Order: sequence, then structure tokens, then C-alpha cells
Amino acid sequence: MNQGVVYLARVEPKKTFIFNGENLKPTDKLYSIQSYRYPLQGFSVLCPPARDLQELENGQGFPFDCAFIKVQPKDECNYIEGQASGKRSAIYDNYRFKGCGNLDLGFNVQIMPHEIGEYFREIRGCQFEHTAKRELYVTHRVDQILHQYGLEGANKSLGYWEYNDVTTINDQLAKKIENEGDFIPKYCSVFQTLGDSRLGTHLLQGLKRLLQPIVNAISLDELKQKIDIPERIKQFEFEKPTNEWHLTGTYFLQRDIDFIINQPIPLKEQAEKDLIFDWALEKHLNIQFDGDLKIFGIIYERLGYEVGRIKRIFIDHDLNWGYFRDHSKLMYHTNAHLDNFVVVTDKEYLLAPLDFDIAFFKEEFVNMEIDFNYYFNNVKIIDMVRNHKDIDLSKLNLQPEQVNQMFGKFDEKLWNWGLEMERYVIELAISGADVIQGSNMFIDEVESKQTEIFEVIYHDRMRIGYLNGFNHKQDTSNFQQFMPEIQEILKEAINLTKNIIA
Repeated sequence: MNQGVVYLARVEPKKTFIFNGENLKPTDKLYSIQSYRYPLQGFSVLCPPARDLQELENGQGFPFDCAFIKVQPKDECNYIEGQASGKRSAIYDNYRFKGCGNLDLGFNVQIMPHEIGEYFREIRGCQFEHTAKRELYVTHRVDQILHQYGLEGANKSLGYWEYNDVTTINDQLAKKIENEGDFIPKYCSVFQTLGDSRLGTHLLQGLKRLLQPIVNAISLDELKQKIDIPERIKQFEFEKPTNEWHLTGTYFLQRDIDFIINQPIPLKEQAEKDLIFDWALEKHLNIQFDGDLKIFGIIYERLGYEVGRIKRIFIDHDLNWGYFRDHSKLMYHTNAHLDNFVVVTDKEYLLAPLDFDIAFFKEEFVNMEIDFNYYFNNVKIIDMVRNHKDIDLSKLNLQPEQVNQMFGKFDEKLWNWGLEMERYVIELAISGADVIQGSNMFIDEVESKQTEIFEVIYHDRMRIGYLNGFNHKQDTSNFQQFMPEIQEILKEAINLTKNIIA
């Protein structure tokens, strides 16, 4: 299989739903939470804390008369070629198929992470009924909201198909596909898309690659003369600077990534210290760069501005992008990371957001927190006797459950907490600690002190832009003035990383 190329076999769908912008409506039902929040025959299914969506009449004009799934085909297989997009999606022409198989494995399973992995598995490669509907619905609403601000989403909702048993085509394949958990229906949602070049994996890493020969040609002494450091320093009692100019201790970020990841989230009583960010002491860098280095700084600042502006639009319109606790007291989901922005070129803006299968609006949100100690202690007992039919589970001495009186109800405190934590996660990403982006494509490139310093500087520029965008301020990057040069740099950076699958 060529790098990035996928083969999509045609299969007969069990059902096709065509979305017309008006035929999915919120309800007061909690079927998905009540069904998927608890184990299904040893499987766990992702479920956001939102009420169900109801299908109305089917739409018209779907562009495909079949479904597709990623495979390794034989010659006799009826397939088309597409482009890989992550593990479970594909791009064909200008269409995105989200949930069309986990690589070329079909719908396989993997052990769940954290403390539940010993007992439960999850199905990979597909969407589910509630997540397919949710992504179509929220994607459409987000696009409508963004249009009010002269922006747009990366995807346009078209519909979904539900799969039949995909293993019926295995005799046409060089490698058999799976359909694990066949009692759980599997779906794929379909969109028109602006592209698949991602902010984190493709653009930022491409920019870093372009910057390396430029900054390595600058001596450290010359850099010291160009950067006004002292007013940016903010020392902490526990901090030891990692370089002579104390760039790791600034008003913008405590830059020891191990510290950021391993420390608990700052509690409310720690807010005055604000170990990660200090909004009140926001300052602009005084860096006397010109030429390409100046334009790179403008790009980073503009990217931060657009991320901050879009995130604030979501908050102002009561949208949680998908931050919530799922089947584990240790496992939180979030879609608020840099790879959920697609890079667009030849427009008045650079970024368009996507990935809303677990996003939800305030009017849909409910508390679905459960007593995890009760849940997993009982899971252990139930798992031990699951295959022993002569044992009556009702007679087991199970510990009493601490019932959540808010379960299934709107919870203002929990809603606000989720939005705040989502903001926290994306601000870490903007400042250089995007834990979602795990790729390290350029390990063959030798890091120098110069590249380390410039990475800090440009992420600070990105954060300046983010703060402006988030706080409804004007963009100060002079972005439009250098548009032709910026577009060329963006295209060159993405070209360097275009074969990387995000």
C-alpha cells in the first residue's frame, strides 16, 4: 500500500440517512447514556453527556449509492482509491468518510485503557448511531455559527450509512477484515471537506522544518542582542531555568513539559498563583526580527489569533467541543486540540475546525457521572462469574452505590467546569504542550540551542495572538499586509509533511 493511499471497497449499506440541515432534532431522551454508559457484553461504547437526537424524514441527493470500507483488495474486489485520514477515516475526492474501518482491519477491538481495560474492550474504526448523528448535527450548527463571523467549518454534513456485516466480502480481499461486536450497529458519517492538512501535525511541524536552517545560521550572541528578555521573566520558587536567558520561566508558560503533564490541575485556591498562565500580566515580546523571521512570527501570531477567536466563539455559543469523563475516573475526552483545525489556503483566514462527534451544546448537556468505585468493584465481581450461569448475581454481596442525584439532569457547575478544562487544554497546546500531537516526524534533524529558543519565542507569539482572539481584541499581526509571502510559506510547510497521516 502506498504511503497515505487507502483502498475503499464498495459494500451494501443496511441503511443510508441523508441529512438536509433540518432532519435531526434534540430530544429529552437519554437512551444512549442509559445504554452505553454501562458495559455491553464486555464492550464499552463512547458516549458524550448529551441527550439523544431524533431523525425526522430522510433527505434527498446523497452522492453515493453504496457504502465503503477500507481494505487490502484482490483484483476482483470492487474498490476505489482514497487518501488516509487518521486511522478510521478516509478522503475521496472532496468527501470525508469518518468511520470506514480501522486502517485495513475492519471493525476490530482493543483493550480499554486505564483501570477498566482488564475487563472491557472497545470497537475501533467506526462511528455509532448516536455519534454519527451528533457529528452531522453539531458540524452543521457550528458551520452556521461560524458563517456569522466570516469563517466556516472544515466539513459540510451530508449523511451517514449503517453497515451490514462487512465480512461477507472477505473472499475478495488479500487480508480479511473483522466485524467484532456484531450486535452493536456500526456507522460511517459522510461530509464534504475543505481538506486534511492539520494545524499541529502538518503546518506547525512543517514550519519548524523550514525554520531550522534559517535560525541555525544565527549566532547565540546575535540572538541575545535581538531579544528583550528581562521583563518577560517570572521566576517560581521551585523553578530552575533551563538556559541562561531563563526562557523557560515567562509570563506565558511554565515550559517544563514534564512538570505540566505530571502536576495536578491547579485547584481554585491556586488560581492566584496560576502556575501555567498569568492573564493579568500579558505582555508583548520585543523582538527585532526582519525578513523571513518576521513573517514566521506573523504566521504564528495569526494562527494563535484564529484558534483563540474560534474557541471563544464556541464558548459564547454554549458549545463544549467534547470535554467530559467517559468510562473511567481517569479518562477524559477532549477534541480541543490543534489537529482538529484544518489549514485552508487562498482565503482570508487560515483555519477551519472539525471533529464534533462528541461535542454538545448547553441545552443538550446532562450530568452522567457515576460512582466509579461501585461500578468497577462490581465489574470485577461480575467479570469473574460472567461465564458461570449457575451463580445468581443478585445474591452477591455488592457494595452500596453512591447515587448521583444529578444524573440525567442539567448541571450548571459541571458544565462550567468542562468549558474551563477544555480552555485549559487548548491553551497548553497553543503554548507548546499539545499532548494530543504525538508525532515526531523530524527526529533525524539535530535540535540546536537556536531552534529551541525560537520554538519558545514563536509559541509565545502564538499565545499573544490567542489571547487577542479569545478576548475579542483586534488582530495585531499585520497578517493581511504579507499575505502573498505567507501563503507561499504555508504551502511549502505543508508540502514537507503532506505524506504524514495525522
